[in-house]
Amino acid sequence: MVAYHYYYRVGVYSATQMKTETLPDISIPYLMVMGVYPGATPEQVMEEVSIPIERAVENLDHVKSVYSNSNSNMASIQVEYEYGIDMDEAKRALASAMDSLTLPEGAQEPIITAISMNMMPVVALSVSSTTEDIVELTSTVEDILLPKIEKINGVASATISGQHIEEVELTYDEEKMAQLGLTKDSVKQMIQAGNLAVSLGLYEFEEGEQAVAVDGKFMTIEELKGMLIPVTPSEANPSPFVKLGDIATVEKAGR
Repeated sequence: MVAYHYYYRVGVYSATQMKTETLPDISIPYLMVMGVYPGATPEQVMEEVSIPIERAVENLDHVKSVYSNSNSNMASIQVEYEYGIDMDEAKRALASAMDSLTLPEGAQEPIITAISMNMMPVVALSVSSTTEDIVELTSTVEDILLPKIEKINGVASATISGQHIEEVELTYDEEKMAQLGLTKDSVKQMIQAGNLAVSLGLYEFEEGEQAVAVDGKFMTIEELKGMLIPVTPSEANPSPFVKLGDIATVEKAGR
């Protein structure tokens, strides 16, 4: 009985004195670069921030892969390195590459952070609305809520899931397009150019400074069908425009 109490007390003492950690601080070969470009659309962030950063780091020593995510006002680039290298030295080399990078006027200096096993999701939020449908709510979360969360001090990244993604399939009337002097590539470029949100920059409102953009994105199939494609007027077609729905069948392909 005496021996039992002795081992019990030793066990309790050891358990209370042990340093525990759910996830040990393991060094993993990843670094993250965060680039902030206030007032920019996702397309502008990709072209003017994400791609230049990718090109600056992809040829650095021991870099294995580069991944990027471009959102309104912000770019997130993850750099994967080979295992076993000196990550402190890798961070210094990455910082040197960022120092020599030329970014657009208004873009902030990129911030480099190390990724560890402790960088796991700590907050999960759900969003619902009594006034917006799933399409409108998805746009609100992607364009307004997500960028604000990503700007919070200490937040390395934020992602969304369960959002509405609708795809369409276009079947072109090649004979009619040939009569109008159009090609698949030219129409595709016009659709891409018309389906953009154009940033107007930052403006001061009563509640503070906010990014303002003209949203030209298509929200429904009917809007896409009604897109006007410029053509050269002819005797058979005197109008300088033709609707996309008149030269192609637009159908929902899936989500």
